Amino acid sequence: INNASLKWQQIELKSPVELLIYWPKVSSQYRIRGSFVPMEEDKRRFYWGRKSYGSKLLELYYSAYEKQSGTVPSRQHMLERIEILKAKHPDQEKIPVPKGLKGVYLLPNRIEMWTSGAERLHHRRLYTKDAGTWNESIVWEARDVAKDYSARGKECHFGRVLQ
Repeated sequence: INNASLKWQQIELKSPVELLIYWPKVSSQYRIRGSFVPMEEDKRRFYWGRKSYGSKLLELYYSAYEKQSGTVPSRQHMLERIEILKAKHPDQEKIPVPKGLKGVYLLPNRIEMWTSGAERLHHRRLYTKDAGTWNESIVWEARDVAKDYSARGKECHFGRVLQ
């Protein structure tokens, strides 16, 4: 994450953060909530070494030209600047770590796992951390059924179908 980005500014506010991973191939979704803590310098350098050439160039682009998640005049404008960076840094192994690059760890305190089910009867498990111990519960919301029936032109009130 580039320290000039909106993402980093939000992280610096130390508010809770949430990571959502949707995995359509297995009809699953993971929602992870917690807080970010900064990554140590040696770990950040290690992960930098594992990045692809294009990914490293993009990080340099954020430092040299435009903020991460900022607006650009055009896609062509961005691609032209990436080409300039390629000419300056032809060897992937010698690309320096940008000064503004940050690394973070997500320390979760809440994880919701969702797996698609027939008739919107999804499988949802909630894991919450309390005093260092993880607790598991099953989650179900009547509004899931209500949405399904509403889409079929029927009304639903607190999980009961009204004809």
